[in-house]
Amino acid sequence: MEEQWKRKIKMPIGVYVCAILVFLRFGVFQFINYYTAVREANGEAALPVVIVSLGLCVFTAAAAIWTLIGDNEGRISLLIMVTLNLLWALFLATMVLSDTNAENKKGAVLYILNWIVTSLLMIAFYWYFFTQEVVAYYKQND
Repeated sequence: MEEQWKRKIKMPIGVYVCAILVFLRFGVFQFINYYTAVREANGEAALPVVIVSLGLCVFTAAAAIWTLIGDNEGRISLLIMVTLNLLWALFLATMVLSDTNAENKKGAVLYILNWIVTSLLMIAFYWYFFTQEVVAYYKQND
């Protein structure tokens, strides 16, 4: 029997950068933002919204760590969690826009503009995670 020796592909530097940025932006900082928003709501926030918001941050941070381990499933879960973060932010902004208070609507518009810029960065993030080099790294253990 002849064994084939394959050269192990190193994790691309961009994977480290993207995973750390996602961990910080969508995990840590977003958790802090949601937590402070809930504290400022003085009990007016719905419990399911609070649980989903904070849980989404925790699971996104966990997916970023899983991505750094090198599993292809971690890469896919990170892409899914980032997408869910964007959808959840749009859902929250829609809820605030449906409010009758004009002051809340101004904040919601700024929130949406912030997420538009973030979504442009996410397009670059998705593109990078589907490049041939990154996919080859994650598929090498299959």
